[in-house]
Amino acid sequence: MEPSCWRRGMGLGLGRGVGRQTIFAAADAVVYLYWFVLGVNLEIVSARARELSCVECHSSSGHSRGWLLLGDFCGFIRGVRARRRGTTGAKLGKAGLGDGDGGLGGSSRTALLGSKPATTLLHIVSGSRYIRALVSKKRRRLVVEGYDLDLSYINDRLLAMSFPAQNMQAFIRNPMWQVQRALDLRHGSHYKVYNLCCEATYDPENFHGRVEEIPFDDNHVPPLSLVKLFCESVQHWLDEDPNNVAVIHCRAGKGRTGLMVCAFLVYEGMGPEEALQLYADRRTTNNEGVTIASQRRYVGYWSKILTFPNGNQGGGVPEVHLPPAKSRELRRIRLYDTINTDCVQFKIQQVEEVPGQLYQPSVEVTQGFCKPLTEGCHRTISPRYYLSFLPREGDERNGQESHPRWVVQMDTERPVVAKKACLDHCFERPLAIAGDIRAAFFDKSGGRLFYACFNTFFIANSIIQLGKGDLDKVGKRAKAICGSGFCLELVFGPAEPHIPVPALPHNPDDSF
Repeated sequence: MEPSCWRRGMGLGLGRGVGRQTIFAAADAVVYLYWFVLGVNLEIVSARARELSCVECHSSSGHSRGWLLLGDFCGFIRGVRARRRGTTGAKLGKAGLGDGDGGLGGSSRTALLGSKPATTLLHIVSGSRYIRALVSKKRRRLVVEGYDLDLSYINDRLLAMSFPAQNMQAFIRNPMWQVQRALDLRHGSHYKVYNLCCEATYDPENFHGRVEEIPFDDNHVPPLSLVKLFCESVQHWLDEDPNNVAVIHCRAGKGRTGLMVCAFLVYEGMGPEEALQLYADRRTTNNEGVTIASQRRYVGYWSKILTFPNGNQGGGVPEVHLPPAKSRELRRIRLYDTINTDCVQFKIQQVEEVPGQLYQPSVEVTQGFCKPLTEGCHRTISPRYYLSFLPREGDERNGQESHPRWVVQMDTERPVVAKKACLDHCFERPLAIAGDIRAAFFDKSGGRLFYACFNTFFIANSIIQLGKGDLDKVGKRAKAICGSGFCLELVFGPAEPHIPVPALPHNPDDSF
C-alpha cells in the first residue's frame, strides 16, 4: 500500500480545496509511520519515493514533493541508524537482533522505537513540510537541493532565512541538517551565516566555523553601532571572493533579518524605501516585509548617517558617522484621544553598552502612569516655546548647529484638547535620557499595549508625535483604548540644556 493510493481513496467524496490537502497530509504521515513500524527496508522506500517524485514531477496534485520529502526522511533515519549502531550494536548482537536486509534493523529499531518513542514520532513528523509551511505563514519558501526551506534570495549574494533549528524547534523551523546540506551543496565554502538572535545560538562548527553573531532583542532595534559592525563585516566577506554569499537569520527570519538586510542594501547605495520594498517583494508573498515601525524608522536613521564618495549613492563604500549619545530632557508624555481607560502605565528604557559584549540590554530608567487630563490642572513645566535647533541638511552627520533658534511648540495647551479624553504625565523634574530609547506602555493588568523605539539624536523640534501606524505591536488591547485620532506625544526640553531659557510672558491658555 502506497500513500498516494490511500490518500486518493480518502479524497473521494471529500471535495476539493484546503480541507482535502490536509486529509492527504495526514494520510501520508500515517502511512509513513506504518511503514516505519513494520520495518520496511529504508533503502527500498527511499528509492521508491525518488522514483515516484520523478514520475509525478509534472503533476498538479502536489504528490511529487511529498515523495521527495519521504526520500529525505529515509535518508535522515539511515543517518541516525549509522550514528547509533556503535552504541547499540553489541547489545543487539547478543540478543540475536541483526540488521538484515529485510527490515528496519535491530539497532535502529531498538534505539528509535524502544527507547524514545516520542522522539521517534518527532523525527517522523519533522520530515514533513506542512507544519513548517504553516509556521512560516507568508514568507517565501525555496526548494534547495530537494529541501523545502524557509529561505529567500534577496539578491544574488544576500540570503534571508529562519533559525536553523535542532531538537524540538526543528518541528517548526528549518532543520539544521537540511540547511547545512543545502548550503554546502549550493555554495560550498563560499557562505557565511549571521545570527541576529540574542535568545538562541548554536555551535559555529555546524557551518564550518563561518558564523558571526550580531545579537539584539526580538521585535526591537539594534544600536546603530551594531548596524555598522554588521554592514562592514558583510562587505568584507563579500569582497573576499566574488562567489561569497551572506546568509542572515533571526528567529523567524523576517523583522530583525529584514532590518539588517535593508541596512546593508542602503550601505550599498540603495534608498531606504527602495530597500524595504525590495526585501518585502523577495521575502514575502503578501508584500509585508519589515512591518515593525521602529525597525523601519532605524533603516531611515541609518541612511541619514552615511556619506558616499563624491556625494553619490552607489559610488563606493560610504563613510559612517555614528551620532553621539545626545542627552535630552523628557518633560511630558501625553496620549491623545483615548477611550475605555483612565490609566496607562509607561516604562522608559535606555540601551546601555556593556563592556566586552556585543549585546546591549535595555535598562529601565523610570516608570509611571498617564492619567486623565482634567480642567484646572496647572502644569508649571510645560512651556510652549523652546530654545532649540531646527534640522538642516547635514545636521545628522555633524551633530552641530551654527546658532540656537526659537521653536514654537505644537499648540496642544488650549481648551480644545479637553473635548477628547487625554491621558497625561508631566515629570516634576525633567528626565534626562540619551541614545537609543524604548518607551513601552501597559494597561492596568500589566499587559503590554504598544511600544516605540527612537534615538534622541534625531529628535526634531523637541517633540515626537506617533500615530497608531508609527507604534510597534499594536494589538487588540491597544486598539480597544485608541480613538480615531489617537496619538502618542513626547515633549522634550531644549536641545542644549545649558542654554538658559528666558522667562516667557504668562499665557492664560497654559492651564485648564
